[in-house]
Amino acid sequence: MKLCIPVGIFPPEIGGPATYVPELAKRLARRGHEVHVVTFGTPEYEERDGYVVHRLPYPGLPKQLAFPLRVARAGLLCARVVKHHGLELIYAQEYISGMMGLIAKRLTGTPMLYKFVGDWAWEVAFGRGWTRKLLHEFYDSPSPNLMTSLMMLIQRRIGNSCVRIVAPSYYLRSVIERWGISTPVVVIPNAVDFYSCDRERCRRELGLRGTVLLSVGRLVAWKGFHLVVEALSSLEREVSYLIIGDGPYRGRIEELKLRLGLENVHLLGRMPKEETLRYLCASDLFVLPSCYEGMSHVILEAMSCRTPVLASDIPPNRELIEDGITGFLVKPERGEIERKLSDILERADLDAVAERAYRAVRQRNSWEGHISALEEVMELCKGG
Repeated sequence: MKLCIPVGIFPPEIGGPATYVPELAKRLARRGHEVHVVTFGTPEYEERDGYVVHRLPYPGLPKQLAFPLRVARAGLLCARVVKHHGLELIYAQEYISGMMGLIAKRLTGTPMLYKFVGDWAWEVAFGRGWTRKLLHEFYDSPSPNLMTSLMMLIQRRIGNSCVRIVAPSYYLRSVIERWGISTPVVVIPNAVDFYSCDRERCRRELGLRGTVLLSVGRLVAWKGFHLVVEALSSLEREVSYLIIGDGPYRGRIEELKLRLGLENVHLLGRMPKEETLRYLCASDLFVLPSCYEGMSHVILEAMSCRTPVLASDIPPNRELIEDGITGFLVKPERGEIERKLSDILERADLDAVAERAYRAVRQRNSWEGHISALEEVMELCKGG
């Protein structure tokens, strides 16, 4: 199949789509598909791993003005690429590429498949303090302002314009069902690579000693990393807590760390994937106490590294973790996290839990299974 994949971020940028799309494009190309990625940045044209990347340089304008302009221009670029190469399907990856794909679809008549990885309207509303409701509560009674209403309308318009929607979890499918659209939704779990991890070697190379807890993700309120910092202030066992990532909540976490006098909390900032994986391999426990996830790719990566996982007890995480068997679940509250950490770090069977998690993710989240399921959906979408 001849395929266009628009995406909002792509290497050298860091993030979920920037990790997923290069691997997806490479593997589709290996199976004989012609793949063209449309994104932002430079160089404007690049051939890599059997597929082609078309980039639109970022405009030199303030962010608020640049966003609608760059999305519109990227949509036009996407349309030109589709027309010039006679592409048969647009596979948009998130809300920015969904808008790009929608423009290209309208201009070319090419059918579009959309991967829904997170709710744009809720994320912006929660991040800016416009709502304190969790995602399912938000759709029960959204009470949106004008901006949130517009984002919800755009999401529905993208969803209505697709032949099908791909969701990585049943939880996200249930969210889409609240949009009131008739587009079929197919659940295809995320795929993950599997790594040969030498924990002791990674620890030596990174200079890590003692018990190490690790979190990875955007520093935003709903990730809950501040809850771990608060829990450590009264945890009897001495541990080091490392946080990889950056975002608007970094200042809050740094302030909390200083106020509690915790010298064992280290904010490491953004990191390339390869370095992040070394820290995952070297850590004793991966912790993700978020109140919202679509399907956490970094949980899958931790499991693939045979690192035990403690995650929040929310629906998408329950799809990945069987509490006490393949990992641990906890209410995203300070007291519960403190109690659970104390219990987990005293367990003698953490290696067995991590091994069961590794086998589960190996069976459920392989790239081979992911690509095969996606190819079936792509064939159904071909020709509209």
